[in-house]
Amino acid sequence: MILIAHDCTTEVPNPAGPDWLRYEPRLQSPSSGKNSIRLRVREWADHVLFLAFDVEVQDGKAQGKGTRTLCPVELPHFMAKSRTASTAIEVNKNDPSIWSQIIC
Repeated sequence: MILIAHDCTTEVPNPAGPDWLRYEPRLQSPSSGKNSIRLRVREWADHVLFLAFDVEVQDGKAQGKGTRTLCPVELPHFMAKSRTASTAIEVNKNDPSIWSQIIC
């Protein structure tokens, strides 16, 4: 089963300093955390992957590279997880072997 969700930004509380924004799946999630569909789907799923546009910054301006990277490991700015994959994978839309790199 594959679930594709748009993303939303959520403010992550940081007890050691300032809070920050993080991309998460756009699923129902009350601020209390109780009955959060977003957190339950994350627990249930084998893979929660984040597809990022590759960006290059020069002289303070960002420009898209025209490529994408599939991220299976969580970083502070997005939610992700994978039970098998541990490194980012460059996505080539003409190469269907990306799934064999994730699902072992």
